[in-house]
Amino acid sequence: MSDTITDRGLTWGERLSDRVNPILVREVLQALHGKMFLLTLATAVASLILIALWVAAFDNTDITSGREVFVAALVVLAPIVVFVVPLQAFMSMRHEVSGGMDEQLLLTGLTPRRIVVGKLLASLLMFVLFTGMFSPLLAMTYLLRGIDVPTIAVMILCAAMASLVANAFAIGMASLGRIRVLAPVTMIVTIGGLVFATILCMAGAWELVREIQGAIGTTEFTEVFGGVILGFFATVWLFGAVAAAVLAHEHENRSTPFRLFVLIGTIAGFGWIGMVADARWIDDVAPGAASIMALVFAPVLIALACEKDELSPRVRTYVPKRSAIATLITPLLPGGGRALLLLLLAGGIAIGFGALLPWLNGYAPDRRMFWLAVGSWAYLWIFASIGRFARQKMENISTRFWAALVIALVTFVLGMIFSLVIFAVTGDDDWSVAHVFNVPWTLSRIERGRDLWILGVIGLGGLIWMMLNLASLARGLGEVGAASRERAQRTLSAD
Repeated sequence: MSDTITDRGLTWGERLSDRVNPILVREVLQALHGKMFLLTLATAVASLILIALWVAAFDNTDITSGREVFVAALVVLAPIVVFVVPLQAFMSMRHEVSGGMDEQLLLTGLTPRRIVVGKLLASLLMFVLFTGMFSPLLAMTYLLRGIDVPTIAVMILCAAMASLVANAFAIGMASLGRIRVLAPVTMIVTIGGLVFATILCMAGAWELVREIQGAIGTTEFTEVFGGVILGFFATVWLFGAVAAAVLAHEHENRSTPFRLFVLIGTIAGFGWIGMVADARWIDDVAPGAASIMALVFAPVLIALACEKDELSPRVRTYVPKRSAIATLITPLLPGGGRALLLLLLAGGIAIGFGALLPWLNGYAPDRRMFWLAVGSWAYLWIFASIGRFARQKMENISTRFWAALVIALVTFVLGMIFSLVIFAVTGDDDWSVAHVFNVPWTLSRIERGRDLWILGVIGLGGLIWMMLNLASLARGLGEVGAASRERAQRTLSAD
């Protein structure tokens, strides 16, 4: 009752502001009061004036003048929304995780996910603010001819997606700065990545506008743009999940968002391929996509395999009471053994769809591409299993997660180096067991349809690593079942 009376004394705007993400409000206020905002604003205004003077010198009979002015506006806007705004988000997040402010934020009741979402929304609002400054100029380009409204709308949407991806990347990298050893690396990688993305956007603006203007309204544009949107959501999801996982307490469930990323990404990717791929090429495209997915999801799945096996006390309390449901969601729960189950599930879905989609369209899957997909997922299983096995042998090391992850990576690198040394010494380009860890070369031979018996060697290696991790797989299943029964018993006792 008191809450109702209090709300009646507030204006509509005040009640709305109380429900807005507080991180969004704080980030925007800090950005607007910062010196960087004033400098960026002055630079944008000066650029607008220069472009306006340039337009005044144009011969308005030139049919391409509108397109040229539009591209010029994009070139000026790109450094602001792809470099300046993300760099501000990076520095803000880095300041919080290095100074312990993130722990104070979590004490307020804000969840890690809400903190990350607030920062992303703040970056989107800054994009809208700076794009709004350019809106009169962008609208004028249509009057100058040479550019149409759909092209303008699509390019602004692409700019918004590029800005959000850059901000998600910056926030995710800044959160990793909480690990002191990685702090300098994250700074270098972030600045380098943002500079590269900015140069790419500026250099490719003209060609992209021309291609989009010619493709709008065609079936190919719908197909490609749909894939771009899927990639956008996947990238933002991944980097956002990284930031939220670093901010979360060690007993919280940090793992499930990454597992959903793998599972939903696999299903959504093949759903999109099934809708847009030409039936004449589906026999190559579908199994080829299965191979690409193994490469894309490899870092995530190997990292998940390096987690500890045991569920945290907090996660155990949220395991479903019904044993059937608990068994179904087992691959989505934290734990290295359960990550291997997820890998088997995702690999089975990818390889299955790689074979099924061509059959549904009346074609047999291309033999070489299909075996390439099998080999790719088999290799992913081997390296994830190596990381899982290394983690099990280092239970007394405080940094065992990172140590196991490094061991899996070093195994991959040393395997290629060893193979190259063998080749340099012998000069023999025939494949042998000594080259089994030279993954690119081995997969390229499978893709060319040569030496398919190599798959037997890879499969044997995968089987050996499965046996070494069999106890971890069984423990992952058994622990979820035990937690489910405990919760069901607690519910009965309470009733």
